[in-house]
Amino acid sequence: ASGVVNRSAAHCAAVRWEQITAVKNNRVYQIPVEPFSYFDRPPCFMRILGVKWLLSIFYPDLYAKNFEEERADFLRLFF
Repeated sequence: ASGVVNRSAAHCAAVRWEQITAVKNNRVYQIPVEPFSYFDRPPCFMRILGVKWLLSIFYPDLYAKNFEEERADFLRLFF
């Protein structure tokens, strides 16, 4: 799996990452932040969803579930 996960897509341009293969191949993924960040603050149960999100992006052949459906179920359960 090849890609870059970042808090902000603009950050990749700002730090001049244009030579990184994942950036060249348009494989930069912005960390979801709604309703809370999947990885950053506040530290909470959203990180469970974050791991599933990463699996769905980088290892779709190993992650057989539809992430959007699982996300919706997760949010219904916790919110």
